Amino acid sequence: INYAQIRASTGPRSLVVRSTKVLASGQSGYYNILAEVENINQRWWLKQIKYQFNINGELTDESTAFILPGEKKYLYYFNYETTKPQTSARLVIKREVWYRVKDLSLFDSQGKWRQPDFLVNDLNFTVNSFNNKQSKVSFNLANISPYNFWDVKLQVLLWQGQKLSDFNVVTLDKVAPGDDQVVEVIMSRNLSSGLRPEVIVSANSLDEENLRNFGDTAPSVVR
Repeated sequence: INYAQIRASTGPRSLVVRSTKVLASGQSGYYNILAEVENINQRWWLKQIKYQFNINGELTDESTAFILPGEKKYLYYFNYETTKPQTSARLVIKREVWYRVKDLSLFDSQGKWRQPDFLVNDLNFTVNSFNNKQSKVSFNLANISPYNFWDVKLQVLLWQGQKLSDFNVVTLDKVAPGDDQVVEVIMSRNLSSGLRPEVIVSANSLDEENLRNFGDTAPSVVR
């Protein structure tokens, strides 16, 4: 019996890296690096991924993240300092810790994972008309899931057509079911009007340490 082959056929499929981008930050000589990734597994949670970026032969410091089943989002590194203009980078995965989700109530009738439910409304991008230095994205965020989170991460993007112009991340603390709040995110660059904003909400509902009290328990998973 080839146990290695059996584990490979029943285990998680590899994380998909859709693209990698390097963006100039708001400071001269600093760059923000990000990789668009997708967990194409519906029954597997990437509890922890440790990663770096290789940019012009040099490695950034190590970062960590989680990726829920079926989740699409960005891995990132802010303010990489260099004296040379940079246009490309490569994602380097150092370690992955996968867990299989056992709780079948978390899947719909087609077997797809139900992401925690949030509503993003009144999404706007504005530029300070006085000095063009305080561009911001504002929106209403409502937690319509049953989960009471210690923190929720928001990835905020600005697009010019199909080209990504800016990227930022903010963390909201203590987000309870039914919470509805106005969020304002200052973007890093000196930008013009007419860009299209996007918000990616990432809340770890599978980690007990991210669920507050009041009887919240994480769904059943297995290593």
